[in-house]
Order: sequence, then C-alpha cells, then structure tokens
Amino acid sequence: MLRRRTESGFALLATLWLIVAISAVGLEIALQAKDRRQVAMNISERGQASAAANAGIATVQSRLGRMMASAGGAPGSGYIANLDPEDPLEFADSLLSETQFLGPGLGGYTVYVKDAGALLSVYMMTEDRWRGLLQGVGVDYGVADQLAQALTDWTDFDNDKKARGAERDDYLAAGRLVTPSNAPLGSVAELKDVMGMTPDIYSRISPYIMFG
Repeated sequence: MLRRRTESGFALLATLWLIVAISAVGLEIALQAKDRRQVAMNISERGQASAAANAGIATVQSRLGRMMASAGGAPGSGYIANLDPEDPLEFADSLLSETQFLGPGLGGYTVYVKDAGALLSVYMMTEDRWRGLLQGVGVDYGVADQLAQALTDWTDFDNDKKARGAERDDYLAAGRLVTPSNAPLGSVAELKDVMGMTPDIYSRISPYIMFG
C-alpha cells in the first residue's frame, strides 16, 4: 500500500514538473513572438516617419520653387504676389513652416524653415560669440559671461579651467553624470549638459544655432 502511494506521489510530482516545463516553454515562445512583433512595429513606424519627413521636404522644395518663379515673374507661377525680386525668400520662415497630418496610419510632419545665413554654426562659436549671443537674447551679462566660459571649456581640447568656467572636476563635484567632451559639440541638444545652462536659456538660444 505504501509503495503504491509512493509511486502515485512520484507520478504526480513528475506531472507537475512537466506542466511547469511546458508553461515555461510557452512563455518563452510568447516573449520571443512579442519581441518580433515589437521589432516589426518599430521598423514600420520608422518607415512611416521617414516617408512623412520626405513628404514634408518635397512639399517645401516645391513651394520654394514656386516662390522663386513667382518673384521672377514666370508666366503662370501665381504663388504669392508682391514678393521682392531681390529677396523672394524674405518671409520663407513664416510662409513655409507648417504642420500637416497625412492620415490614419501615415502620421504627419512639422516643417520649420529657417534662413541658414541667419544662424550660428556650433563649430564657429567662440567665447565672445557665445557671450554676445546670450546677451542678445536677454541673458544678464554676469550669467552670460560665466556660461560663455563654461561653454568654451566644454568644447576646447584641454582641461584648463577658465576663471568662471567649468571642467571635468567641477561636473563631478556637482554630481553631474555627463562631463565635458573637450571636443566639438555632437549636437545642439548637448548644450543642455553644460554647467549653468537652464531650460529657459536653452530655449532662447537654440533657435539661432545650427549644427553644421
């Protein structure tokens, strides 16, 4: 009788382990399938975003061509009247910047048109230019001077700290996770990591800076 109960107990235990193993395999398959679906969705979304961006670029290029033709008096152009023939793109930033929704499943795009000649390249910025830009957008001179030096310390190729600047040790002492790269900026957004930069100041200067 004891032997029969023992065999029954082993059979039950084996059955339970088999159920657990099957459940684990099923869970693994489900997770892999979910990952594959997520990858496919991400690829699809990137494709839609790329197509929307290309649509926005093509639209602006077409409108720019029509503006130029209109200003030149080309027959049938009829895009915008009274454009200055000497500077037909004077108001391009306001006339061509727009947001368009392309439809369900297609997303949309937002286009901002800016005159590159009116922007400052991050590669050409010096301490004096940073200071001048900051003061130009209304930043107090003392703050502008300190931040201009910190910005220069961030991009120069040494660890020699300017009088009111900041180098690696200052960032570490402040508990910052990101320290100066001592190299040209990798993007305009990198400015957010510079000591002394605030969201307000960044929002003021970023429209006047281009990465290139």
